[in-house]
Amino acid sequence: LSRRRLLRLVALLAGTVLCGTGAILFTHYTGQHVLFLLLPFMVACSAVAGVGGAAAAAFVLIISMVLTEGMVDPEPFAVPVRLLFAVCVVVSGYLLGASWAERKHISRELERRARFDALTGLMNRFEFERRLQQALDDQGDRQHALMYLDLDQFKLLNDTCGHMAGDEVVREL
Repeated sequence: LSRRRLLRLVALLAGTVLCGTGAILFTHYTGQHVLFLLLPFMVACSAVAGVGGAAAAAFVLIISMVLTEGMVDPEPFAVPVRLLFAVCVVVSGYLLGASWAERKHISRELERRARFDALTGLMNRFEFERRLQQALDDQGDRQHALMYLDLDQFKLLNDTCGHMAGDEVVREL
């Protein structure tokens, strides 16, 4: 978890605590009435920190429910409803965190595949041209060199020995 994401997570928790405290102190709501504030907190934690954020938010939710349980005399169905609410929020947060983490992973993988050759792992033409332009635009005192390598008769190698042999030669080079 990066420092920036951790700060976002702490800010979300602080905002939720402030909203809940304000609702309890300045209105007629009790602690159990402001538990709904933990649902957007769970979603935000899942988005910011993935499954770890969802787990942290689930911990906060459970602690909040335990603490607010003593504040009011529960009605006959209040405890099962709260438990069902907690389970739904925790499962939803976990699923959101897992799907957003997978989305980020797939996005990074697509970015890598768009810039690098799958066979050799070297940068492709697009990435090469982008970095070459960056080097040409560099105004510093750094010097740059470019080496051009041409493989003579490479088509003949591919045609006679097969593409697998040609791929192996490219990998070795």
